[in-house]
Amino acid sequence: MSDVTCSSPPSGPHAPAPEQAVAALEASGFEFGPPQPSTRSVLDTVDGRLHRAGARLDARPVYKPGSADAVELSPHGTALPDRPLVVGRMPSIPSDLPAGQFNLQLASIVQDRALQVQLTMTSQCAHALRRNRDGKAVARVELHTDVQVVDGAGTPRDLGATTWCLELHELPEHRGHALKARRRLDEIGLVTVASDSLGWAAAQAGIDLAGVNPTARVRLRSDDPAGRATRAVLRQLGDVVAASWQGAADGVDPESLHELRVALRRARAVLKASRDVLPEHAREEALDLVVSLARHTGTPRDLDVHLLEWAAYVAPLDPSDRALLEPVRELLAARRDTAHVSLQEAMHAAGRHRWHRRFDELIETRRELDGERPSDARRPVGRVVAKRIERADRRLVAHGRRITATSPSEAVHRLRKDAKQLRYLLDAFGSLASSSHRGAYLAELKTLQDRLGALQDATVHRTELDDVAADLRTAPQATFDALAAMADVLDDRCVALRSELVEALDAFDGKATRRAIRRVLDDLRD
Repeated sequence: MSDVTCSSPPSGPHAPAPEQAVAALEASGFEFGPPQPSTRSVLDTVDGRLHRAGARLDARPVYKPGSADAVELSPHGTALPDRPLVVGRMPSIPSDLPAGQFNLQLASIVQDRALQVQLTMTSQCAHALRRNRDGKAVARVELHTDVQVVDGAGTPRDLGATTWCLELHELPEHRGHALKARRRLDEIGLVTVASDSLGWAAAQAGIDLAGVNPTARVRLRSDDPAGRATRAVLRQLGDVVAASWQGAADGVDPESLHELRVALRRARAVLKASRDVLPEHAREEALDLVVSLARHTGTPRDLDVHLLEWAAYVAPLDPSDRALLEPVRELLAARRDTAHVSLQEAMHAAGRHRWHRRFDELIETRRELDGERPSDARRPVGRVVAKRIERADRRLVAHGRRITATSPSEAVHRLRKDAKQLRYLLDAFGSLASSSHRGAYLAELKTLQDRLGALQDATVHRTELDDVAADLRTAPQATFDALAAMADVLDDRCVALRSELVEALDAFDGKATRRAIRRVLDDLRD
């Protein structure tokens, strides 16, 4: 395998042109072929799992008989097999690849996450070789001109004035020839980096191949102006929405849909708490933008979770009942597929690039329509957020004290929304409080949320069973009997979860948790 470097001109009015580099290399014995259109993409998961493993997976379109969408996959790094692989279409998950070592090693890294295009580079590419007296290739060059880059969201990225580069390959046992060529390029003023052209393009375009960490917190200071800090938090959440978009729309990566939903919920919580921090007209429009997308995600996610929990729900039943319930599972799967198609259509209509651009425009708005700044925009963010979090905590405690094991589902659902609002504010602005104080409080809040979430899922899934029963009119009576047994399992689960919820509420309302929230609020105000 060859070592690769990439050389490009520095910024400035006197930067070398591609023709100067070609002339310098031709004087060293390189022979250039005519330029050809080139398209290359980098594939990885949203959260950059290949990158974290020290690997990279490139893809380029190639000709393959019987396939109009064939691509050649080129792995880099020791974590993947050191050989290219041609497949019939761009893969989304490891199982899209033929069985073998490549498939196994890729799956061990990405696990249950889908592959997405992180960037695509197009160019006019001219190949050149330098041969020795025996006609053997001793060094190879690729000259990329008219370089253009789009990110994973399909957004063109500005490369500035530098739109060409040279990729120099050092071939085994002929290192000296590549060193001579590199010296020639240095002499004409090119800047060399230890990367290939795709790595260079990512750096030029400002694309981080490490991906987006959906749980990352924006680093803030308590004395930062509230407006600026809130915009930074919302900007990061908008980036998570854009990064999760394709995986959620394709329906092949349930985790992407979950991350999309959480990012939208966090953005909604921050926007709701940003009255007098962001301009009201922009805040309301951004909130509408978030809510209009979020409302399409609930049904497919509920059905995803129902099918993921299916094995646990039917485990207490007899094997014969489990077999009789297979048509029910198939009907739920069909409903899930239909819900994902509806989500895909809604996301296509919204448009990832349009949605993200408009969201950024709204959160970057600094003034009201009359030209005035919001009253809290310049106040310290710690004090502003402390007031919002304290109010959310008091509301959750007050509503929680009214909950019993027999409270109506509507009251429990309202309590769950209270807990989410509080949790998402803490997640968004958590870096303002010490990790120990925040951790002590979050431990109880997470336990409460887990109980609320499990109860909500079981309640929704129990209702879905009634809906499914209405569509099974021609099923044998034995199937309805098995469905009734499964409904009993879910009813028992709901009763047990309600008891656990009451215990979690008592702990959340206890002295230790009250002490922890006071410390968090003191951190924010300081």
